[in-house]
Amino acid sequence: MVVKRCRIYDIVITALMTAVMCVASFIAIPVGAVPVTLQTFVIYIACAVLGTKKAVISVVLYLLLGVLGLPVFSSFRGGIGVLAGATGGYILGFLLIALISGLIIKVKKNNRIFMFVAFFTGTLMCYLAGTLWYVVFYIGELSLNNFAGAFSICVLPFIVPDIIKMIVATIVSKSLCERGILNENSRQRT
Repeated sequence: MVVKRCRIYDIVITALMTAVMCVASFIAIPVGAVPVTLQTFVIYIACAVLGTKKAVISVVLYLLLGVLGLPVFSSFRGGIGVLAGATGGYILGFLLIALISGLIIKVKKNNRIFMFVAFFTGTLMCYLAGTLWYVVFYIGELSLNNFAGAFSICVLPFIVPDIIKMIVATIVSKSLCERGILNENSRQRT
């Protein structure tokens, strides 16, 4: 009975994190081709408190909702066309944040510096994937000059806001983990 309750809890908490991610995408500040949103903030928290597997599942569910046409991407957009557009690589890069950050956090879960480094590393991989996507599919020619130009347009304006999100997410996640809220320590295991 406890095992079944744990599985139901996992499903519910993963779905809840997906829902929060959808809501966080509605808070968008347009800055050039890619808006500043709070999805990454939610992904950071999911990685820290849910673990890698549930965080990745949460992001996959979010992406599937968007692909199915629900307006869960920034600026109330949805559909496969959004992923095929200029920001598609950054949106798909959310998977890299969840996977890489989650795996790094797993090594030393309750260390703030380690948590921040995990978020930063995952975000760097998202930046790389998104910028490559932008250059290949939006500009049409992969070159160092095009990559540098796309990086300056699509990444540089977001570094400071993303670092702020990482710092706040580290503080919030650490607090949630210490209190046993949302994480595996908050329920019994068999």
